[in-house]
Amino acid sequence: MAAEWKKTSCYNCGVCCGLEVQIENNEVVSVRPDKESMRSLGGYCCRKGRALKYFQHNKNRLNYPLKRVGDEFVQISWEQALSEIGEKVKEIREKYTPKAFGVYGVGLAVDQVPMFPLQDLRRFLGSQWAFNPLSVEFVSPWWANGKLIGRQFPPIEGEALESEVFICWGANTYVSHNVGNARLVIRDAAENPNRMFIAVDPCLSETARMAQMHIMPKNGSDALLLRAIIAIIVQNGWEDREFIENYTSGWDQGKKWFEDFDVDEALEVCQVPKDQIMKFIRILCTKKWGVHADLGLFFGRHATLSCYLLDVLITITGNLFKLGTNVVAHNYLSWGDYTDENTPGLWRTWKTNSFPTVSFYGGGTLQECMEDPNEQNRLRALFVEAGNPARTFPDSKRLEEEFKNLDLMVVIDIAMTETCKCADYVLPGTTGYERFGTTVFTGGYPFSTLTFKQQLLEKEAERRDDSEILVDIIEACGFLPEIPEYLYEIAKDGVTKNDRMAIIEPVNKYLKEIGREDCRKVVLYKVMGKAMGSMSKAVFWTNFIYGELKMEAAMMVGYTFPHVHLELENNPEFAPLVIRDQVFFAIDNSPSGNVIAGSVPTIEAAIEEQVLHPDKKVHLFDETVDQFIKEITSEKEKEILYNNEFPYLISAGRHADEAGVNTIMRNPETYKYRQPYTFMINPEDAKDMNLEDEQWVRVTTKVGSIKVPVEYSYRAAKGYGIITHHFGLADEEGRVYGEAINKLTSGEDVDEIAGDAIYRYVPCRVDALEEGEAYGLWNYEK
Repeated sequence: MAAEWKKTSCYNCGVCCGLEVQIENNEVVSVRPDKESMRSLGGYCCRKGRALKYFQHNKNRLNYPLKRVGDEFVQISWEQALSEIGEKVKEIREKYTPKAFGVYGVGLAVDQVPMFPLQDLRRFLGSQWAFNPLSVEFVSPWWANGKLIGRQFPPIEGEALESEVFICWGANTYVSHNVGNARLVIRDAAENPNRMFIAVDPCLSETARMAQMHIMPKNGSDALLLRAIIAIIVQNGWEDREFIENYTSGWDQGKKWFEDFDVDEALEVCQVPKDQIMKFIRILCTKKWGVHADLGLFFGRHATLSCYLLDVLITITGNLFKLGTNVVAHNYLSWGDYTDENTPGLWRTWKTNSFPTVSFYGGGTLQECMEDPNEQNRLRALFVEAGNPARTFPDSKRLEEEFKNLDLMVVIDIAMTETCKCADYVLPGTTGYERFGTTVFTGGYPFSTLTFKQQLLEKEAERRDDSEILVDIIEACGFLPEIPEYLYEIAKDGVTKNDRMAIIEPVNKYLKEIGREDCRKVVLYKVMGKAMGSMSKAVFWTNFIYGELKMEAAMMVGYTFPHVHLELENNPEFAPLVIRDQVFFAIDNSPSGNVIAGSVPTIEAAIEEQVLHPDKKVHLFDETVDQFIKEITSEKEKEILYNNEFPYLISAGRHADEAGVNTIMRNPETYKYRQPYTFMINPEDAKDMNLEDEQWVRVTTKVGSIKVPVEYSYRAAKGYGIITHHFGLADEEGRVYGEAINKLTSGEDVDEIAGDAIYRYVPCRVDALEEGEAYGLWNYEK
């Protein structure tokens, strides 16, 4: 078959840059940016997108269902796998409470479609335990957003192109590319004489090196620094009082956190010059600015308080809901329900008392759920879809041991990961290029866009659509009623005639008759999946039409009623479903994406749509924050930040052009001409420790140790080293390159409010290896 170019989008990042992929004989030949993409206007593609070929085609791909027998995996049929999983679930349900079950997934930020049947499975099991790779990163900002505007998702995000000043806080965006057209955006902000670029980061990262102003707080002091900045503004009366008066509530209480705060002492602890901070504050109070925060903040100490205080800073300077400041994109699907510490009936983890945010528990809490001393409450069965928590969650070694002790562990993935090796059943899924896919991360304000990824490649061997596998598991567990053949016929006829809405009323009527409205969505997955020829497409269509896209926002950009089912169009409950179906059809026929919603770019319009508090105000006081912010004092922070038990600090992970893209891509040829597995350390620190460049050392924390070579670099701050992630991964020959950074992180070190793992503040000791002690980049698994 001759080579053919097809449009799609990147599978490795939530930005979802548009791609064109050249395919020949069911293989990816080449990749280039899609210049027509609505997500990356003009064509933009970083190394993650260009690595698509190596993600799709690698020797670790799974092709058949596998079952653990002793210490080995044996190939079994799909029928046997599903039957045994279903029986095991029934057995566990008979003996234990719903707390015995949990789910983890979806692993990649750009294709969340399987997340929906995974959550359906969790609900049928009666469980609340839900974990996600992004819940190890984003529960803190999502929680803060919820307190501020009454909705946790989508996040508040700084405008990168339209702002007078663009700020990266704890974000190495030039390398991570987690802003659309990242390098072009940063260069424009840094080089445009009418704009300014500011970085807040303890390290001299590739991004910070381009900034006109680089603020370098002591690592771990972000919350204290933010409290000091807001205190200076409050004590000098520099707030945007008109904005606060018109659009917020609670400030009379909230500002008390800052009125008598000792700014000078706080800045001394943060090691930031006051004159620099005063210049920064003058900019914040007089310019239109947007801020992009990332893992440096989200993985840091007091992450939730830091995110909340950053939102307060945005608001009191009047830089919220205005073009060129910090905005919220139109929402069409959320990760989950609004949940926080005040939501009635939520389960709490037994040790850290953690709760879910957007229905997901913080990543640091998975381990404790499996260690609950209460037999009836202990997590015993875990379903994992497209994720590798054995490497991405804290305390890798202990986590692997806990996984192997589960009564049932089922993993759906495309390759034999470290998590798969702990499982009882490993089921071969598909990449986003072997099935339909899309993201719940919309882009753009006041106009938001969406792109679908159509199936580009045929599935090989016995790989299956991940959503199809999850629906089959739901059915194998006995959760679905019998589905009459006539529903399949109506669905097929509707899809053929471009009348997908024809299936809604017959399904609703049938399920009401048998008293099973609880499985409406999954029944729609089944009947529409067969009609559409894609379970993933049916899953997304179902959740999209029952989602959150505002009918008025969609109609503003041209979507109209088709006037086919007037009984639905004239029903306030069903009319939005009809419009959303029209949007779905338009996106499905737009390979480079399309606009899905728009609004008038005014503060009033944004607040009406995005603020969900009943009073339609931005809230600047919260009782939980009030409880914890009292602990953010100079005296208490100094006592913790200058601790001698583990005298050095590391960042467990960093974005690097030289390192891997994710834990699936582990081709040993990647490291033939480069060595990205290093311990980056400030040369002055290294010399104080009598360590040479490239010398091997042991880094030890309270939970484990790894061996790693030293790399001299002034990009690392004094007292704070950096070790790259995505190592400790076995290739197809069982060789392991480097060691897993999360051998050093602890599941007990989590954020005090939302339960995020603390990866960017890991106390440690650094010791030279003893003479004759073995070391090396390559190891073989035992």
